Amino acid sequence: MGYNANVAALQLSGLTQSIERLGSHGSYLSGATWIARGAEKWRKAKPGEEGSIEWVMENDPFMKHRGRTLNREIREISMSMREIMKGKQSPPNKWMRENAFLFIMKAQQITDIITWNASYEMNRSAGKTHEEAVAAARRDVTASQGSGMLQERSRVERDWKYKMLMQFGAFFNTVYQRNAQAYRLANFRDPVSVMNYAFKLWQINMFPAVI
Repeated sequence: MGYNANVAALQLSGLTQSIERLGSHGSYLSGATWIARGAEKWRKAKPGEEGSIEWVMENDPFMKHRGRTLNREIREISMSMREIMKGKQSPPNKWMRENAFLFIMKAQQITDIITWNASYEMNRSAGKTHEEAVAAARRDVTASQGSGMLQERSRVERDWKYKMLMQFGAFFNTVYQRNAQAYRLANFRDPVSVMNYAFKLWQINMFPAVI
């Protein structure tokens, strides 16, 4: 799983959830437009410049520690592998086992950075201050991509008795919230709104499976 290119590439499909999240402030097209701008800003930014990974991490501690707080399951598996293989393997094999989820985390980092940049630009364009835009970008990343931080977990996820039943619960909770948000915004008396709602359901639930 860790070195599966398909699994790593699947993380990029999370941008469809970011589009839905940002589009909820206006329209789906506006969400896609802001994500495209966020991706372009990240692509063109040199290290340390606004929009780069370094700049985002410097301005938002949440993004700096994102790799350790994104997913409880991957973090715990990685820590367990380090303990089990301590002193038992050659350096190359040890590195491969300890960094088995590196591709997945890097792909997710790209998705997070693009989402963060898109939200930041959208809020700055709306007249928000730098601090307000950073806070909004953090919320949009959490809402669209999930978070493994303790305060972001549900009560069931925090209960050790149900831990085994909640594997990758943060991801499923995030998908559920995106579906719930799409439902709340749908106007079932408007045919256009119903079609838009159906498209969002396909985008959130089916598109990742299709690719």
